[in-house]
Amino acid sequence: NDLSPCGSFTLDLAEESGIGSSITIFPNPAKDMLTIKSVKSLKNVQYGIYDLLGKTIKKGYLPLSGKLDIYEIPKGIFILKVEDLKHSYHQKFIKM
Repeated sequence: NDLSPCGSFTLDLAEESGIGSSITIFPNPAKDMLTIKSVKSLKNVQYGIYDLLGKTIKKGYLPLSGKLDIYEIPKGIFILKVEDLKHSYHQKFIKM
């Protein structure tokens, strides 16, 4: 039985306009805390953390500090979605 991978794909997640062009996420990989920095205000900005199958892990409004506690999230690869009223930004991150 040959169960080796038979293909690959590339997933470009970052939208480079609106809020997305002004966001930096660090550290990546992260352990307990993920920091989101933006030149624009983070007021009324929502976030969602999703696994690679699209299941919602955590969501809410970003704190003005931009610091997200991810301590309770299991280790793995996730997608962070950040959105304001007009734009959204997606970025993969690794939880260690």
